[in-house]
Amino acid sequence: MFFILGVIRFTDFNILESNNIVNITKPDVNISTSGVIKTQVEKAKKQSKRSATKFILSAEKIYTGRKEEKIAGFLLCKYLSKDVLACEKGDRILLKGKIMSLPQYNRRFNYPKYMAHRKIFYQLIVKDNSDVVILNKAGFFNKIANAIRKKIMFFLENQFDGEYGAMLKAILLSEINALSKTTEDIFAKTGTMHVFSVSGLHIAMVGFIFFIIFASLRVPYKITLFLVLFFLFIYVSLVDFKAPAVRAFLMSAFIFLGYVLNRKTEIENSIAFSAFIILLIDPNQIFNLGFQLSFIAMFSIIYGSRIFRSKKGMAKKIKDALTTSFSATVGISPVIMYNFRVFTPAAIFANIVLIPITFFLVALSIFAFFLSLFSYSAASLFVIDIKFLINLLVFSMQMFYKVKSGHFYVFQPSMVYVIFFYFVAGVIVYLNVKEQEMRNVRAK
Repeated sequence: MFFILGVIRFTDFNILESNNIVNITKPDVNISTSGVIKTQVEKAKKQSKRSATKFILSAEKIYTGRKEEKIAGFLLCKYLSKDVLACEKGDRILLKGKIMSLPQYNRRFNYPKYMAHRKIFYQLIVKDNSDVVILNKAGFFNKIANAIRKKIMFFLENQFDGEYGAMLKAILLSEINALSKTTEDIFAKTGTMHVFSVSGLHIAMVGFIFFIIFASLRVPYKITLFLVLFFLFIYVSLVDFKAPAVRAFLMSAFIFLGYVLNRKTEIENSIAFSAFIILLIDPNQIFNLGFQLSFIAMFSIIYGSRIFRSKKGMAKKIKDALTTSFSATVGISPVIMYNFRVFTPAAIFANIVLIPITFFLVALSIFAFFLSLFSYSAASLFVIDIKFLINLLVFSMQMFYKVKSGHFYVFQPSMVYVIFFYFVAGVIVYLNVKEQEMRNVRAK
C-alpha cells in the first residue's frame, strides 16, 4: 500500500507544469525573469578563469518585450561580475541574462542528470550588476537566518584567513566551494568528505550548546527542548535543508517528542520517520547522493554494531570504533563506486581519527562564535587552538592519503550489482535479527 502511494506521489511530483520554464524558453536565449531566491547566495567553484556567484531561483514571471507571463520551475543562476551581489536568500528579484544548458564538467559525475532530479534544467548567466534588481526583501524567518549566517561568515573571515577559513566554512556551513583542490582531493580519496556535510555531529553539538544555555537560564525542560529544535531548524536552513542535516534534525525532533511524551523511541523508527518526511516533501531526494549516503551510513552503523557486538572494557571501545567505521565504509562503498568509480579502504581507519578531532573542532568553533557575540577579544583567544585542530585534521588525513592502496579507481559497477549487494546485506541483517530474537527467547 505504502509502495503504491509512494509511486503515485513520485509520479505526481515529477509532472512538470505546462508553464514550466523548460517548456517556455530554449537555451541561448536572452530573457528577463523574476522570482524568489531559494538557496544561499554563494561563490561557485571555479570551473574556468571567471569567478561566479550562484544561487537557485524559483521563477515566477518571464518578460518578453512589454508582455509578462506567469511561469514555474527553477533556474541555476550564475552571476559573473566581480561586483558584490546585494541580494540574499528569500529576496524576490528581477534578473536579465542568457539561458544556457547545464554543463557536464567530467565523465565521472552526470551533473545535468543530478540537477534534473532537482527539477533544474537550465542555468541563467547574468553578467552585470545592473541586470539584478531587488523587488522585495526576504521575509521575517529568512531575515533572521540571513543575519545569523552573516555573523558566522564575518567571524570566520575576520579570524581565519586562507585555507583555515575555507575549512571552517565547509565544516560548519557545508560551503565547500572555497576549498583548495589539494584539500578536497585529500579528503575525497580518504573517504572523509562527509566531514564537510552538516549532519548528526553538527546538529548534536549545536543542540547541546543551546541546551546548556537554556538549562543555565533555568528554562523548563520541555520548553527547552522546543527552543533547541527551533534554533536547530534555523541552523538547518543555513545549509539549505540538505538531506543529511534534515535527517539529523528530524531524528532529533522524533527523539525529543519521545521525551516530551515520556515514551521510548527506537533509533530505527526515528530514521524511518525522517526518511518518510523528506521523501513526502520531495520524492526526488531518493536520487540525491547526500540522502542515499546519509541513510545508508546510518543503517549500516546501527546493524553493523549489532552484528559485531563485543564485551565490556577498553577492547569493546576499540572494537566498536572499528565496527562503526567499517560498517559505514562498506555500507556506502557500492554507491561511491557507482557514482565516482573509486574505492577508499583507508576510510575505515581515517574516520576513527577524523571523528574525535572534528568533534572538538566543531565544539570549539561554535563556542568561539557564540562567545564573539559578547566579546570578540575573548573569542580570539581560541583561534590558535582551532587552527591547531585544523592542522591536526589535515595532517592526519594526509597520512592516510599517502598510504599505498588507501584508495584506487575501479570500473563502474552495474546497478544490478549495487542492488544485489544491498539485497544480500539485507538478508544477512534479517537473519541476524531473527537469531538475536531466538536467543532472547531462550534466555527467558
